[in-house]
Amino acid sequence: MTLTNAEERVFFEVIQGFTNKEIGEHLFISDRTVQAHLRNILRKLNLKNRSHLVRFAFENGYKPQDQLENNQSD
Repeated sequence: MTLTNAEERVFFEVIQGFTNKEIGEHLFISDRTVQAHLRNILRKLNLKNRSHLVRFAFENGYKPQDQLENNQSD
């Protein structure tokens, strides 16, 4: 998967279940910027919507960012 750093941050926020507004608040970007990143992510991964993105993530072993950081410190 070749996502930009910004797209990766949005990707992990989406798979944690956050809304575009919440993601924007966490990453200090506008809702519209989140929407643009999400649109690019879906296009790059050939997915139709955020539900498909979450399914893709879990089927491919991606975990929410908090879980990744906690597992690395173990």
